[in-house]
Amino acid sequence: MRALSTCLALYPVLEGIYKSVAVVEQYINALNPNYTFTILNTPTTSGTESTVDTTLSNFLDDHVLGIVGMLYSRQAIPAALISRRFHGWMCSGTATSVALSDNVLYPTFFRTVPDDPQQGRAIALFVHNMGWSVVASLACSDQYGISVRSGLVATAPTLGISLLEDQQFPVGTTDVREQLKKIRDCGSRIIIVTGVPDELSVVFAQAAALGMVGTDWVWIGGDGLAVMAQASIAIPGFDPSLMNGIFAIVPIQFAHTRAFERFRSDWNVTYPNQEIPDFGTGPYVDCMVGMARGLIRIANQFGIASILSRSHNATLVDFLPNFEGISGNITFDAAGNRQADFHVYNVYNSVSRIVFEVGPTRFTTLQPPQFYSGTAAVPLDRPVRQRLDPVLTDPATAVVFALNVAAMVAILVTTAYLVRHRRLAVVRAMSFPFLLLSAVGCLLIHASNLVALNGPPTDASCMASTFTFMYGFQIIATASGAKAYRLYTVFENQRLARTSISTRTLLAGVAALAVGETILAVVWAAIAPPTVVTETTPYLTVSRCAGTNAGSTRAMTIAALGYNGILLCLVVYLAFKTRHVMSAHKESSWLFMTAQNSALCALVVVILAQYPFTAAARTVALVSTAMVTYGNAFAFLALVGRVVVLARHVQVAQKVAAKESAAAARKVGAVNAGLSAAAARRYRASGGNVLDTVSAKSGTNGSGVEQENGMEVTWDAAGKMVRFGGHFTSRR
Repeated sequence: MRALSTCLALYPVLEGIYKSVAVVEQYINALNPNYTFTILNTPTTSGTESTVDTTLSNFLDDHVLGIVGMLYSRQAIPAALISRRFHGWMCSGTATSVALSDNVLYPTFFRTVPDDPQQGRAIALFVHNMGWSVVASLACSDQYGISVRSGLVATAPTLGISLLEDQQFPVGTTDVREQLKKIRDCGSRIIIVTGVPDELSVVFAQAAALGMVGTDWVWIGGDGLAVMAQASIAIPGFDPSLMNGIFAIVPIQFAHTRAFERFRSDWNVTYPNQEIPDFGTGPYVDCMVGMARGLIRIANQFGIASILSRSHNATLVDFLPNFEGISGNITFDAAGNRQADFHVYNVYNSVSRIVFEVGPTRFTTLQPPQFYSGTAAVPLDRPVRQRLDPVLTDPATAVVFALNVAAMVAILVTTAYLVRHRRLAVVRAMSFPFLLLSAVGCLLIHASNLVALNGPPTDASCMASTFTFMYGFQIIATASGAKAYRLYTVFENQRLARTSISTRTLLAGVAALAVGETILAVVWAAIAPPTVVTETTPYLTVSRCAGTNAGSTRAMTIAALGYNGILLCLVVYLAFKTRHVMSAHKESSWLFMTAQNSALCALVVVILAQYPFTAAARTVALVSTAMVTYGNAFAFLALVGRVVVLARHVQVAQKVAAKESAAAARKVGAVNAGLSAAAARRYRASGGNVLDTVSAKSGTNGSGVEQENGMEVTWDAAGKMVRFGGHFTSRR
């Protein structure tokens, strides 16, 4: 019997297999005194060519009756085909590919380890019991990787587990970065990896470079990963700490059976003070024992001569009776596959610990696990998605929200001022009803912004924001259009200028256009109401307002843009035609600038709305809202706020003029009163002659000039007129 495995220098996990040969040889030679077994160790590499050469040499040169090996399925498959050719038996304790379950291709192969689909199912059960619901798979494209994946893919959906990414790499790969990037971007932090150390060393090194080894990540595998964990300390240039926190789901290696107790006793005698290597030893010891039992059975049945000459009719069934092994009770299915439960090995600082036991109907915690963080805190299976909707907890959103609130307060205060002083000539000249409509439209647009900025959207907020904005824009456009049309008829169209257009007529036109907007809104709400559409990436969640029917939504959007766009274009045209009208307040110029500015802002908003910009959704939403806020604020200041400033200037000028007039009147009255009294006194005292103690000049006929307190006063002889400081008044 030949024990065949891979190079001991690279894979120290095989130490237990090699050392167990001496112990097992004593045991199997005691099974039947009529037969003696010799076990030969023949190391090989993991390559197919080496496997074929060694296997052929075993049968042709060494004339072995059975082979215990190979370590990997990719080796076991060609070796099992050669064994069939020589009617030789083969058993593996680690080759788990489902391909080896084919009794037609491999009629002499059996194994004391569960096949890969069982391993894939055990991995899925482990993931489920850890509370994870999304995983990614990275498998080698050989039979081992494909087989484990098949069990995982078949079982995961039944446990509510989603496979977000399913990647493969070729045998012997040296670059898996593209596959790893796809897994990184899929959103799962739980990675199921299958392969052998040659490839897994590449996988972990490149994963670490991509930031995929750390506290947020969990790597899970089968026995291939367990071998990798054992071998990592001997791989040149590889950092064993990359294995920290991994989990390897491996068939139970040792069980509390009498066979195990006997084996441990014999081991301690043969290798005192040495622990039995944990991984691989148990199934391979059971393989050697199972092979010996089967050979004894067919030798008893067909005779030793026919066995040695390979001229018997023995079948695989002769090797499949149940027996007690050191890895548990050995039971097989019809294909020679071992039926068994699994242990979950947890690796940290190059030390493997059994932390869980997994079976089809049970999950047992043996000790707390240790993740990459060094703690037992179970990582999440996916990153917490960041919401990119505008929310008030975001500082930028809060600033834009506050600006809109401040603008609404300013509009309300300004409008109240206009209402109070609506009889001022400057306010009447600017058409107070249309000023009021413009203010209402600006309020509606700011209100639409507040709804859009206040947290993730809902169906109700989508409806409110969309239609409030439509009405606000329409009211501003029609009010501006009405004023521009009036200017146009007065100054640019001689035919229309002969016709008087009243404010009531213009308001009726505004109302008619509002009815058209209402019909448009009702149709939109009926066939394609704005609703919430949520887009997610592995890292982001973005909700936006859209319609359930993309075609209908697009049609209604185009209709709304067209309807309001025509109104805006009309305002631009009328304002342009009257831009040179010389009016006291340059109304046509301000209308033209407002229309231009609104058109440019609308163009920017419409362009931004055509692209998802998922990764920058909040920024795009804030830029769009800020553009609307700016355009609306400009429109209000140009159409309404400017009038308030003009009205305030008029009021201030009137108050100043009134104060100056009152002050002058009071001054004139005081001087007249004072001078008249003084002159009268002096006149009477002089008997009709003017006597001025300060300065007096006598004129003819009783006229005179008097200077008192720096003021010169002149009157005639009758005392009827007094002249003082250049002013004349009557003197009584």
